[in-house]
Amino acid sequence: MKQVFLLTALSATFSFTTTMAQTGICNTDKKGILNGDNGDVFQTELNAYTVNEETLAKGHFKDVSVKVVLGNWCEDSQREVPRLMKMLETSYMDRVPVSYYLVDREKFCADPEVQQLGVKYIPSLIFYRDGKEIGRIVETPEGSLEENITKITR
Repeated sequence: MKQVFLLTALSATFSFTTTMAQTGICNTDKKGILNGDNGDVFQTELNAYTVNEETLAKGHFKDVSVKVVLGNWCEDSQREVPRLMKMLETSYMDRVPVSYYLVDREKFCADPEVQQLGVKYIPSLIFYRDGKEIGRIVETPEGSLEENITKITR
């Protein structure tokens, strides 16, 4: 009986995640990621990561915002997105607005805004200043995430 229940729950979760991407419900937030599929993996990385605040302090975050396109099934997303979340808790980045978008395995989300971003690999962390794109970190940063973010925002 437990196996039937587990299979039903897994099937419903997969169908829900797929339906979300196909119907355009792909905009989420930190809580949705941490409580969603593979949320325990994201939470573990968030708890374990220590931000290099000395490096992050070199960034200029005035008028900066971030769009994050990720897959909750993607190992790179499971590693990099919680690290960004942790940085967003620091005094350097705590006022930086962030939008999270979940995509399916084909990097699809029906939201036209996400489609226009031209994302081919995830996670894609897209940084803006005053609404204009100033840089992206795609899949894995060169060096540390803090170094890449600082370089983009200078």
